[in-house]
Amino acid sequence: MTERLTWATASDLSRLYSRKELSPVDVVDATLARAERLQPHLNFLVLLDAEAARAAARAAEARWQKGEPLSPLDGVPTSIKDTTNVKGWPTRYGSHATDETPAAEDAAITERFRRAGMVLIGKSTTPEYGWKALTDSPIQGTTRSPWNLRHTPGGSSGGASSLTASGVNPFNHGNDGGGSIRIPAAHTGLVGLKPSFGRIPQYPADSPFADVISQGVLARSVADTWVCSHRGIIHVRGRCLRPSSAHRDHSQLQRISVGIAAPATRARATLTSPRHHLCDRSRYCSARPESGSLFALFAAVRCRHRLQPSGHAAAGPGPHAQS
Repeated sequence: MTERLTWATASDLSRLYSRKELSPVDVVDATLARAERLQPHLNFLVLLDAEAARAAARAAEARWQKGEPLSPLDGVPTSIKDTTNVKGWPTRYGSHATDETPAAEDAAITERFRRAGMVLIGKSTTPEYGWKALTDSPIQGTTRSPWNLRHTPGGSSGGASSLTASGVNPFNHGNDGGGSIRIPAAHTGLVGLKPSFGRIPQYPADSPFADVISQGVLARSVADTWVCSHRGIIHVRGRCLRPSSAHRDHSQLQRISVGIAAPATRARATLTSPRHHLCDRSRYCSARPESGSLFALFAAVRCRHRLQPSGHAAAGPGPHAQS
């Protein structure tokens, strides 16, 4: 049951919240449990604030019970990349040149997440100052791909891609100047869109690359990317976005099953497998080339030519840490 909750899409969570069939408290508890279980293997978080996350989940639950959510994504758990300020948390940039001084204010993207009611569980890893396309740092060490522990999840938003691809939560914040969303998405079979510059404010603008960096998310589905970008981040302007706005007919988007889609019970390797395949390769096969999508075609071809069955089976979807 716990893994089913963490593999749910944000769109599904929103729909279940609105029907009062599921509580953000249960989802966040499941998310925290999975993050804590996989952290020793994947090393995707530099900070985890379970107490604050549970408090935010309880507040979101109360809003949904009253029928007054802040947005369709109210109560959906996510994280912020550790190049981005979150008030009360340090911003370390993966470097010993920084210290543990808490940020005095939220970055603009963090403030948008909060206004949408998203539950921030912590901060995801980044290479030092986000300067390369893999994710390791002097502070945190090496972040690993849930597809193969010997491989990188890309960078510089590698903590976000590892979190998302391992089924901890539906999507995670990343930012992209020269590929830092798109590269880790390609490494881990996710949807990675660099929004047009200026759609989401870049603040504080304290980087030489601030005029090329875009803020966005890494997600497991095209639909979640659309909902988050157009209903959770960009268009929250001090007004409540009713849940119905997130539940339009997304049938065409839902047909594009890029990378890791809905959970299924298929053969895959455990963390103890010699080949270290951690995710369900059949999810690539769920993409339908007949949908006319280049994403779907790429996913199907990648499944056929890049991923091979490991010969080891384990129940349940995604990375599996044996106790």
